[in-house]
Amino acid sequence: YFKDDDGRRPEFPNFFLPLPREFGGGGEGPGRQHRAVCSVLISESGEGFDPLFPLHDTLLHDEASCTILSPICCALGLPPGYVPARLLQMKFDRAAAADGTFPDFEGSVCPILDRLSVRDSAKLAEWTSSHYAPGSDDRLLSLEVAHDLATRCGAELEQSSARGD
Repeated sequence: YFKDDDGRRPEFPNFFLPLPREFGGGGEGPGRQHRAVCSVLISESGEGFDPLFPLHDTLLHDEASCTILSPICCALGLPPGYVPARLLQMKFDRAAAADGTFPDFEGSVCPILDRLSVRDSAKLAEWTSSHYAPGSDDRLLSLEVAHDLATRCGAELEQSSARGD
């Protein structure tokens, strides 16, 4: 369409400007910080922009919707495991409020960890460990996995900084 006049082409990078600071972005300009739009964990403070927040009620009341809604992560630029991770966190919160039993680590948490980055997996494993009873098998296993993942994350960070990434 614009073969003859390159000056008429829109500047495509301007379509994707960084989010303003009030939405959790780093602002514009040189040296700005690149930050994730949202965390794998639900923000307790309510600060920042969380594109998954409107899905919380749907996920909590219809757990089958998790499978259907998971592909939305790609459209939002999030890893595919964020929706299941949020549902898992809501299950833990619901169990804590009702003094119920928490989802088991191997059957419920590990499959979700496999769908996340090493950094996010370490955060989620550490977060879940804080909810299990002290000395329980699930707590010890989640702490062991969180430690392993944090070590891997540190090694990857060191490698990327050595390469200059």
